[in-house]
Amino acid sequence: MTRSFKKKSPRWLVGWNKGSGNLKHGLAKTRFWSIYQNVVNRCTRVNTLAYKNYGAKGVRCFWYSFEEFRDDMYESYLEHAKIHSEQNTTIERINVFGNYERGNCRWATWEEQSKNKRNSIAVSFNGEAKTIKEVADIMGVSYEGVYERHRRGGDVSFPYREHEHVLSFGGKEQTIVEWSKETGVPRSVIYARVYYHNWPVERALSTPHLPPRERRSSTNVLYTYDGKTMSSAQWAREVGLAPRTLWARLNKGYSLEWALNTPKMTHSESGKLAQKIKDELEKRQEV
Repeated sequence: MTRSFKKKSPRWLVGWNKGSGNLKHGLAKTRFWSIYQNVVNRCTRVNTLAYKNYGAKGVRCFWYSFEEFRDDMYESYLEHAKIHSEQNTTIERINVFGNYERGNCRWATWEEQSKNKRNSIAVSFNGEAKTIKEVADIMGVSYEGVYERHRRGGDVSFPYREHEHVLSFGGKEQTIVEWSKETGVPRSVIYARVYYHNWPVERALSTPHLPPRERRSSTNVLYTYDGKTMSSAQWAREVGLAPRTLWARLNKGYSLEWALNTPKMTHSESGKLAQKIKDELEKRQEV
């Protein structure tokens, strides 16, 4: 025979008055009443799904009866609901790590709630702390675009459209669109190289871009070195490298001479060399 055990409520709840449910206050089953019940449940009932994010983390409700909650919050609830509607009126803790009590609670819309969560990501935007949602609204771009740039370590305050970016190279200042027309490298590729992959401007503009078809088939591109002209696959067989290794080196912008004469390396050795080349390019750019 299998016994089932119910989870016990925390010790701090012993003697806690859940409210005078038999009294007639005229608000039973209203949205305001439901909000209070939800607050109590998430803080006290260990079997509810929300308990792990509230009661289990030490969040307490210090309104020991519905009447106390009504006396403190009902008037402000009506004012907020009159402006934003009842369905868009939710209870919010000012300090998300604090308790449900008069000095730490206010009414907020669902959008305001989303900006005041533990998992709201704060970023630096022009010297101020903003959430990703706020930055996306200010810049007029998608949430995903700001999040992706933040995830890659980029500056979220830079412009998000190619025609707004100005890059300096060779004594000239032009937008990404203008550089794209001059170099033949697609503007989206220049943008990604500089702001997502953190390439130096010199490398981003001077490295040719292979069209997708040519990148898929190494036999379509011919390379001339030491008086011989062959495809990358033929050169790979000639020097004893894997075709994909040689193709990757060329696509990353390494010179043909270096790509052909450098023996195959491990991932760690390749990473150290790439960092060394990046540092040298940055030094040249500073000069």
